Amino acid sequence: MEDKITPWDDFHKECKMTLKEFIKCVKNGFFIDYDGYGVYATKKGYTDITIRPSDVLHNRHKAEYPYICWFNR
Repeated sequence: MEDKITPWDDFHKECKMTLKEFIKCVKNGFFIDYDGYGVYATKKGYTDITIRPSDVLHNRHKAEYPYICWFNR
């Protein structure tokens, strides 16, 4: 991963979940594109690469990132 990683701050730590949790929420209908968006993250921090629930449904998500920061509208 060569993407820019911004170190965690208190705000972004609050919205952190595992990619596995995010995928489960999307597949169970808890998150849809209208609800908001997320950014990929690692143990060290977060990126500016967005992920939307439809990315999961169309199998376009990046499995190399273990975390997501989710932002509700």
